[in-house]
Amino acid sequence: MQLLDASSRKLAGANNYSGIAQRSRVQERIAEHLSGSKDPTPGAKVQIKQMSSIADAQAKESRIISRSKPNHNKQGK
Repeated sequence: MQLLDASSRKLAGANNYSGIAQRSRVQERIAEHLSGSKDPTPGAKVQIKQMSSIADAQAKESRIISRSKPNHNKQGK
C-alpha cells in the first residue's frame, strides 16, 4: 500500500498543515481541508509526495510537523 504526504502552504511558503492519506483517499482528504469544509486550512499550494509504505509516510509526516510546526496540525486529532 502506498500513501501520500501532503502539505498545504501559503504563497510565502509557510507550511500550514501536513498529513497523510491512502492513495484512494487523496482528493477526499484535500476536500476535508478546503474552505467551507468542517476543518478548513488556508493555503495556496498543495504538495503531494508518494511514499512507498505507511511507515515511510508516517515518519515523513512526523519529521515535517516537528520541523515546521504547522498552525493547523493539532495534536491528537
